Amino acid sequence: MKTKLGKLRLLAACVSIALSCVACDKKGTTDAASTGPKKDGEKSAEVPAAKKGLPGKGGGSGRRDAGPVAVKVNTATRAMAPRSVSITAPLDGRSQAEVYTKVTGRLTYIGPKEGEAVKVGTVLFRMDRNDPGETFLNMPVVSPINGWVGRWMVKNIGAQITPTTPVVTVVDDDFLRTTIYLSTSEWVSIDENAVASLFVGEEKRLGKIVSIARAADSVSGRGSAVIEVENKDHKWRVGMIARVQVDLEPKMRMLVSSAALNITDQGTYVFVIENATAKRTPVKFALVDSDTAEILEGIDDGAAIVVAGGNFVTDKAAVTVIADDPADKKAH
Repeated sequence: MKTKLGKLRLLAACVSIALSCVACDKKGTTDAASTGPKKDGEKSAEVPAAKKGLPGKGGGSGRRDAGPVAVKVNTATRAMAPRSVSITAPLDGRSQAEVYTKVTGRLTYIGPKEGEAVKVGTVLFRMDRNDPGETFLNMPVVSPINGWVGRWMVKNIGAQITPTTPVVTVVDDDFLRTTIYLSTSEWVSIDENAVASLFVGEEKRLGKIVSIARAADSVSGRGSAVIEVENKDHKWRVGMIARVQVDLEPKMRMLVSSAALNITDQGTYVFVIENATAKRTPVKFALVDSDTAEILEGIDDGAAIVVAGGNFVTDKAAVTVIADDPADKKAH
């Protein structure tokens, strides 16, 4: 009985497979008929450009057979242009002192709170030390400068303190200062009359360069400058990070759209157009901002460089230069 049942199941499976094959055959015949010769007035289904290998969205590899690549170009020229350097740096008080105890002992008194004004001689804290043969009971420690209590580093009465432990910081923040470090070319380009602007958040204030170092930092080789900014309202605080922008002396510069740059792990290049042909040209550059780059080396004054369409261009490819859309110019 079991043998007979098994034969019936096998037969059913064979019939199912045969029916599936017949269905596939019919579908293949229908598809072939739909792609055969069309009757008069009947339209063929259009094949997308990407399938044909034509340029366009998804065109990909068909670019070579599609003729010259359409690109937009700008002329790279040298012109007198402003320069500036932008650096982030912390703010310090014009006068600032970390106050230490002169003897080892216990902290017995804490004076003004953080943010309170103090003058030279104001008692900041007291120390208690009583060793055999020596007595320093409630020895006062005073402020060395006029200013404000910036921060207490030791806040607990009874804490054991040594002369190597800073106890409190006093700052004069009517004016704040910051030190910026510059590359050699920037360092030699500034003087004390250069315009310095400081930004904290959205607020901008004009500063003044009060000193420029005459010797470079021994580790980095960079030169430094100290910039001071007025802070009579005390809204800016010591320790805040400011963005400092210093205007440098204008010079002849070749500024181009950063869209012209093609940056790879083997270097940076642009495409220069000569006789309707693209030439891949290595360059050295410095970014001015997110939209602009300065070409330092690599191309001559007056070169026509590709600023749009470069992703589809290869070295020695034929190109067609298209003009800017007048509507775009009006929009700007």
